[in-house]
Amino acid sequence: VKEQPTIHKEAPIIYNGKEVGKVNGTIPEYKVDIWSGAHPVWQGKKGKVLLDASSVTKFQERFGFAAEIFGTTGLEQLEQNKKIKAEQEERERMGLKAY
Repeated sequence: VKEQPTIHKEAPIIYNGKEVGKVNGTIPEYKVDIWSGAHPVWQGKKGKVLLDASSVTKFQERFGFAAEIFGTTGLEQLEQNKKIKAEQEERERMGLKAY
C-alpha cells in the first residue's frame, strides 16, 4: 500500500521574510524568490522597452532643430523615444534588464 503525502492546509508563501499568501500543498512552508506582487510584468510594466530607430527618427535626432525647413515628420516618435530611454534608465537603476 502506497502512503499518501501529507497535505498542509493554508501553508504560508514567504517572500523576503514576509508572508504574501497561503496555499494548500505538500510542504509546510513555501519560500519563493519572485511572486506576482514583485514581478514587473504582473505589475503592468512591459517586459521589453524598445526604441524606434527608423531613418526618419535618426534624421530628426540630427536635424530636428531645423524642423521648419525639413518638416516635423518623426518628431513625435523622437519625443516618445526620449520617454522610453528614461524608462530604460529607470529599469537599470531598479536592477532590471534593459533591452
